[in-house]
Amino acid sequence: MVGPNASGKTNLLEAVLVLASGSSFKARDTELVYFNKPWSRLDAYFGKQSRTLKLTVEDNKANKSFLIDDKPLRRLNLERTVPLVFFEPNHLQLITRGPEQRREYIDDLLERSVVGFKSLAANYRRSLAQRNALLKYHPGQINQQLFAWDVRLSELGGKVAVARQQLIDDINKKLSRTYNQIAGGRHSVRLNYDSHFPADTYASKMLSKLEASAKQDIERGFTLYGPHREDISFYLNKNLVGVAASRGETRSLLLALKVYELGLIEKSR
Repeated sequence: MVGPNASGKTNLLEAVLVLASGSSFKARDTELVYFNKPWSRLDAYFGKQSRTLKLTVEDNKANKSFLIDDKPLRRLNLERTVPLVFFEPNHLQLITRGPEQRREYIDDLLERSVVGFKSLAANYRRSLAQRNALLKYHPGQINQQLFAWDVRLSELGGKVAVARQQLIDDINKKLSRTYNQIAGGRHSVRLNYDSHFPADTYASKMLSKLEASAKQDIERGFTLYGPHREDISFYLNKNLVGVAASRGETRSLLLALKVYELGLIEKSR
């Protein structure tokens, strides 16, 4: 697709993505409605299947609903999404920006390929928010409630960490070959999950660490350890990509990841 600047190329791609997956890659739901307008609507056909998105905004809150072959839905679960792989220039910042973007990328792959992971990740975030609220706003109730949240958070965190490690292990089996097909030569490429604890004992180790660091957590008002504080590192020929790789090498690595993503989604769907 080609066209002059500001002609709507990105808007068209974004519309396809929203209809296929239920959300935008760059905007909140309230920002998908034209400025100062109360509603928007998207219609399309994916093969023979018709899809409609209706979005209304009131008091800065979005109300989103879908019609798939005239069947109304409030949200799209994994089975209702259309599998696709999206690549845009800002993805090149995945390696150079902070760990949150890398965690989100891995978790997004898991949400789109592993049934139940989206719910698991949401439950972990809710439990984390509850524990942090207890640390910050209810220090007098710490003795009665903190251990229960430690147990819950460790159980969920262990499952999240194991799923991440399994995915990264699978990526590492295939990434070097794909990268060399794109860039040429014989290079070694791998991802490393910079986890606080080994995957096979993650839950028990995390529980022990949460108990040991309770005083620090209370002082800071947030939880210091768990999947929400971990990172993923990228290595090219045993060197950190963010430090040693050129822009071209970084682009080739991201494209190799997208090729892997395509195969993963195709296999899982």
